[in-house]
Amino acid sequence: MYATGSGTVTGFEKLTGSTVKKGETLCTIESEANRAQLQNAKLNLESAQLSAGSAADNLDDYRITSPISGTVIEKTFKAGDKVDGVSSGTLATIFDLSYLKMEMSVDELNIGKVQAGQTVEITASALPGQIFTGTVDRVSVNGTTTNGFTSYPVTIILRDYGELKPGMNVSANIQGETAENVLCVPVAAVSRGNTVQVALPGALGEDGVTVADPSQAEERPVTLGINDGTYIQITDGLQDGETVLVPAQAAMGMGG
Repeated sequence: MYATGSGTVTGFEKLTGSTVKKGETLCTIESEANRAQLQNAKLNLESAQLSAGSAADNLDDYRITSPISGTVIEKTFKAGDKVDGVSSGTLATIFDLSYLKMEMSVDELNIGKVQAGQTVEITASALPGQIFTGTVDRVSVNGTTTNGFTSYPVTIILRDYGELKPGMNVSANIQGETAENVLCVPVAAVSRGNTVQVALPGALGEDGVTVADPSQAEERPVTLGINDGTYIQITDGLQDGETVLVPAQAAMGMGG
């Protein structure tokens, strides 16, 4: 039995006459040179692992993945073409055609009435007679001021867009609050904030339009609801079937 390496014998506890088994360790040869070599090998292995990881990360730069799920609508390169990083420009254009998105500007007088979730009716001159329904997705607070007048961008999403195509010119009408089967009067009939003139019996002439006796017109406060700029809802203070006067009617009657 011989030592295959040079060094210091340690752990040789067997005595003469002791029984041993095949493969049993008898002693250890300690070698500083071998330990240094092993340490260097470990360091080299760690360095190689770091280099492999860095190379794998760099390899990801060469694997182009799609940032979204969608449809490739334009491809500017083909297999075999050479590229020079981002300076080569766009490789392909991908559209997510599960929805269309549009942005419209709303003036400062009306932006307070717009909020996410509202329904939007959309029409396109290229598709006459067709009305598409979208939803307000986001109302931006970053307005743009021009000539002292500020407007705000509103983002609208259309998921059922039919024959509409990206880039088409459209018109959008945001639907605010709605009310059905309610009592309403012309906006012009309301004065001083919440007052209307109610025509009592004898106030109108035979034509039912001209004011014959202004003394029979009663000034009455009412509770107002929503309006569309032309008509305004009356929630209290007026009964269905009563007649209200507008300023033109009152002036016509008084002049006669």
